Amino acid sequence: MDADNKSALNCTLFQGAFIVLKESNKRHAEIYSMLLTASVMGKDVRVRVIEGTPDCELIYTMLSS
Repeated sequence: MDADNKSALNCTLFQGAFIVLKESNKRHAEIYSMLLTASVMGKDVRVRVIEGTPDCELIYTMLSS
């Protein structure tokens, strides 16, 4: 994540650098799998966080086109 994107977040990054995917997320397994696959394939991912959370909790993801 570059500095420009960090400034657009309306949450506090965990340890100042990380968005958190909690195991309590109903789609945890699917999101985690998608993130791993995107990483291996070199694909960009768009993420949505819950605004105002103290750890930038991830709520869903999308592959960028």
